[in-house]
Amino acid sequence: MIVNTEFPLPGVPHPVSDFESAPFWQGLAGGKLLAPRCTRCERFHFPPLPACPHCGDSTLDWRELVSTPVVYSWIVVHRATRPEIPVPYTVVLAEFPEGIRIPGNMAGDASPLLRAGAPLKVSIASRDGLHVVVYDRA
Repeated sequence: MIVNTEFPLPGVPHPVSDFESAPFWQGLAGGKLLAPRCTRCERFHFPPLPACPHCGDSTLDWRELVSTPVVYSWIVVHRATRPEIPVPYTVVLAEFPEGIRIPGNMAGDASPLLRAGAPLKVSIASRDGLHVVVYDRA
């Protein structure tokens, strides 16, 4: 996984970290993309929840995702919610072989080249203490 790539969107507000999502944000800060996995049914889920959405068990562990995701869907944003965010930018919903989908920004202007099922490379961008998932074409 590539760490400290170019930050995709200046001016983005910091997300709120709560008890369920703290390991996700701590993982990104440490250069790892982590997702919760149920120790009972051994299935991953995202976004983080207090219990497994598949079986209801609350015993979860966090595993690093090292597999190659593919494009599930994407959207090109042409009107930002804040004036300091440059447009257009692309948000990708990436599907991992573990059965979960994680959103992130697309690096650069690759949106014309995107297609469903295309493999993606995962990286983590950092700025001012904020760490986010960024995707690029593999």
